[in-house]
Amino acid sequence: MFKKIPFHGLLIPTYFVIALFNQNIAEVFPEDIIRPVLVVIFLALCFFLLFYWLTRDIRRAALIGSTVLFFFFSYGLVYGVLKTMAVLNLSLARHRILLPLFLALMILVSFKLSKLNNENTGKFTQLFNLFGIVLLVLPLVNIMRISWMQHSASQDNAEMKTQEVIQSANSDAPDVYYIIADAYGRADYLMDEYGFDNSTFVQWLENEGFYVADCARSNYAHTVLSLSSAMQMNYIPEYAGTDRYYDGGLDDDIVHNALRRELEENGYKVVTFENVHWDYGDADIFYSFQFNIFSPYLRPFENMLLMNSMFRAVVEFNSTTQTVFSSLTSTPVLEHYQRQKYILDTLENDVIQIAGPKFVFTHIETPHGPYVFDEDGSFQQEDAYYRGEYYSAINDRYGDEGYIKQIKFMNMRLEQIVEKILQESENPPLIIIQGDHSIEEFGAAEDRMKILYAIYLPDEDYSAFYPNITPVNTFRNILNTYLDTNYSLLEDHSYFSVRTARYTWQEVYEDNPQCLIGN
Repeated sequence: MFKKIPFHGLLIPTYFVIALFNQNIAEVFPEDIIRPVLVVIFLALCFFLLFYWLTRDIRRAALIGSTVLFFFFSYGLVYGVLKTMAVLNLSLARHRILLPLFLALMILVSFKLSKLNNENTGKFTQLFNLFGIVLLVLPLVNIMRISWMQHSASQDNAEMKTQEVIQSANSDAPDVYYIIADAYGRADYLMDEYGFDNSTFVQWLENEGFYVADCARSNYAHTVLSLSSAMQMNYIPEYAGTDRYYDGGLDDDIVHNALRRELEENGYKVVTFENVHWDYGDADIFYSFQFNIFSPYLRPFENMLLMNSMFRAVVEFNSTTQTVFSSLTSTPVLEHYQRQKYILDTLENDVIQIAGPKFVFTHIETPHGPYVFDEDGSFQQEDAYYRGEYYSAINDRYGDEGYIKQIKFMNMRLEQIVEKILQESENPPLIIIQGDHSIEEFGAAEDRMKILYAIYLPDEDYSAFYPNITPVNTFRNILNTYLDTNYSLLEDHSYFSVRTARYTWQEVYEDNPQCLIGN
């Protein structure tokens, strides 16, 4: 069978989709791979039919088709590796050199395969089949391992939930809004690094009755780590073993956690939105942004796959081709824009109307990039703000401008949302507006931890809050005050880690002298 049936023709191209999903499993929705898998299978069949027409041999046609697709989909990966290397300060990544080399090798190998005799054709078919199986099994095993671990953790937490006695709702309990503005930095950081004075927004919050912690820091430097810690009301080693220190390992701690248990035991409904990092589908009310599989727009995962292929050389051939293809390769940011706008609009117009008491958890991936919002909330037409690698800005100037534009946009929307919550809530609500970390990633480690932190309490008694508070203590204070719990406050620590080693932490300390006073 291995010598006669060339099923590698489907396995090898499919591998590139599955492997890319495996590498980005914590950042990609599972449904994102549906269209790419269908497309690569269609391409494989088209190439097979073309080469069968030329060779009149099924196995040779499949061997050549697999070879062509392997070179096509691996080109961008090789180019990306070479782009990080340099000799005598010269980049090794040059399309005018690498593309002809790839094409020459592809044509040479394909020609050699077309000349194989029947015996060798069977041997190479067997070899390619085994190669395709090995390629595909490796990422699939890891995907299944991670999925099983996440499922097991979710099941364990769900069983704990079913064993709890849910008390009747207290009609006087305040609605709790936990609004996360991803990468929203602290006011002093925005001034020092961007020259942007955010005092107008801070003053507006304070005039509305909020307490703004001028020296607040996140406990961790990445979204899932930071938010799971805040909602488990503890530091990661206290609720997760090292066997869960991998991308996706803490996702379920944002869904099932100590905070949620306390609130549900006291009759709270959970209201939240779909998110790429975690699956909150068991919430009482769950809002999901609907993406049409027949949409002409590329999703971020699809664009990444495309730019990992030989198509990248076509796009980057010159400024003209970049302009021609920019509308195609930039379309994923339109979905990001629509998704974030949907969350904000739904929060403002629909969520407020839900009868309480309710816990509303909202994670908005803004002002974090890609920088798709202009100050007024319209779509940013200038693609220099998101045309770079992985939808980043093309340079620091556009990056800085894009970030501040989205800060201004979020300020405007948050003011609108807060005003409506305060006006239309049946009982005085409790509102937390917080960054999960700052935008800084490659500068000073302590800058990554400086976050916006604003809280509104129904009685406006902020005696339990202080300027250098961290999120691990937020809900300890709140539950003690409003649900009569007896949580003791923890010491405030901030642990920085780089993206490629998120669980290798180093403690960082405050560097603003004004924030050291009284600490």
